[in-house]
Amino acid sequence: MTKPALWMGTALLLASCAESHPRPPTDTEPIDGDVRADAGPVCPPEACDGRDDDCDGVVDEEVTCSLPGASSSCVGARCILTACALGFADCDGASPNGCEVVTSTDRENCGACGAVCGLTETCEASTCVREQVVDVRIGHVFTCALLGSGRVLCWGFVGTTDRFGPTPGPFPVQSAAPFEVTGFPDPVVELAESTLAISALTSAGEVWSWGANDIGELGTGVVGPAVVAPVRTPLPEPVSSLGSTGSAVGAIAGSTVYVWGYSGADRPRFTTARAVTLPAPALALAGAGAGYLATLGDGTCLTFGELPNGMRGELGDRSWRAPEPYSLPGRAVSASCGGPGCCALLESTEVACWGSNQHGELGSGAIDPIVWDTVFHAPSLVVGLSGVRALRIMGLHPHAVCALRDEDVLCWGGLGSVFSGDDAPSPVPQLGATGPIVNLFGAPFVRHACLLLPGSRLRCWGDNEAGQLGIGASSERMTEPVPVLGFE
Repeated sequence: MTKPALWMGTALLLASCAESHPRPPTDTEPIDGDVRADAGPVCPPEACDGRDDDCDGVVDEEVTCSLPGASSSCVGARCILTACALGFADCDGASPNGCEVVTSTDRENCGACGAVCGLTETCEASTCVREQVVDVRIGHVFTCALLGSGRVLCWGFVGTTDRFGPTPGPFPVQSAAPFEVTGFPDPVVELAESTLAISALTSAGEVWSWGANDIGELGTGVVGPAVVAPVRTPLPEPVSSLGSTGSAVGAIAGSTVYVWGYSGADRPRFTTARAVTLPAPALALAGAGAGYLATLGDGTCLTFGELPNGMRGELGDRSWRAPEPYSLPGRAVSASCGGPGCCALLESTEVACWGSNQHGELGSGAIDPIVWDTVFHAPSLVVGLSGVRALRIMGLHPHAVCALRDEDVLCWGGLGSVFSGDDAPSPVPQLGATGPIVNLFGAPFVRHACLLLPGSRLRCWGDNEAGQLGIGASSERMTEPVPVLGFE
């Protein structure tokens, strides 16, 4: 008896599937094709592999190839790239991974394969554009800039040696031109410096540090040799902001502040972070030595730690002190401390200073007689100064206090170590007529500083024996701001 044509077609289809999808010898369980003649065999979708995957008797028909960032077709059992989508490119010439480069945002292939952006540039809409400078931090012989993409560029003696090592000569890494520091797991959002080390806060709330570690600046649990590449500073929780005293670093996590590094002349180093609980969340953290000044969100200030002379307008002591309120003539926004004393930028855009006035640091119009750090003053407003946007204490002792306004920089105190000139008891203009200014950067115990101008133009001046001005070579001291390579 002749079998129906329909039955023979099903048999041929089953034979085709058996050839293209053979069952393992140990597979004895029945499948739909064995026992369910009404449902027919179960086959996978067709793939570009030279086989009849879907059991319809045709090989590689109507296959949709899917390659990243590309259109493609199935040719000879292979998905072949036919064209890249807009903003993508096949820079490695390998079809299997498609058009693997996003040329609209890739700094190494911006707009086309091999089109590399400059060190200070990012790739936006397939075009290299200058990155925004978010922050600049200045150490004893180095400078680091944070860019808007979260990248960090440094120059000078960046790797550092031990502060009191037997051979405090060249640092492991030295460059008089900016270079990128890598090794962060996430973009960097903030920097904080100590004299010979630097810390970076990432978008994940982690702190990564590198540089000298002879007084525990890295917070890794040990005091040891300098570290060139960033290492993670262990903290028990994510933090939101960083601060520095010049000798120690701190991190803010709401009402808890974690501090590490220098802890006082006669104390063991804080090689791991020590938690200090405040009565309210902190907004900013500054200080000097092992003493800290925290600005709270409500504009009040607290001091804690081993307070140096002048931090509370009085002689310091060598005891570790718990957080204590400190009264200022207004709500504080930020503060900067040097030696001996501090200044705070107030919400009113005025500046209040306290501590020593041997060199005119109070900006009161007068200078104390030679008293050798025995007379200190309570906070008072700097005479005739308002409209301040940023405040820095910078330079070697005696320090200069500088206030940034929209188009000028006014400084007072000991001007000699950063600027030209003698002590000034009242604010005097510095740097000439510079026009609009975005920000001013400097640090205590450091003899160079930087100025950020519109267009992310960065100019620095001062000492340059280690290439810390970023002009491509070491040199004698520069008395006027000079352009940093790549930032002009």
